[in-house]
Amino acid sequence: MQRHYHSKGSYLVESYAKEHQESAFSAKQIMDYAKEQNVNINTATIYRNLEKMASEGMLLKTKGQESDSVFYQFVSEHVDCHNHLHARCRNCGKILHLEHDTCEMFFEHMMKKYNFTIEADMTTICGLCEDCRKRA
Repeated sequence: MQRHYHSKGSYLVESYAKEHQESAFSAKQIMDYAKEQNVNINTATIYRNLEKMASEGMLLKTKGQESDSVFYQFVSEHVDCHNHLHARCRNCGKILHLEHDTCEMFFEHMMKKYNFTIEADMTTICGLCEDCRKRA
């Protein structure tokens, strides 16, 4: 039986990701959470664990539209996250999983009109969710 080594840092990153499944989050948010929990963890450890989880398919990794920030999203609840688009609220970080029919029509349109293939797991549409629009 092979045993896998799990550090306190890897447990912290994984538990944070699971607790925030419906929102995009950043490495900085995990660092802030670690401080709140009085866990001493360095930034490199957080990034290393996030990259490992992304390479294993546990997280989707997307780049923010407004900056060079990178956001992550836990995908276990939505196994097919790599094949549909997501919409992320730029205010609260809430993630919406767009319906497959809508995505397929968009993918086909982009291919026919522009000869362009969409990489769904690298694409996030940004805007404001209903709750944030009401508060604005």
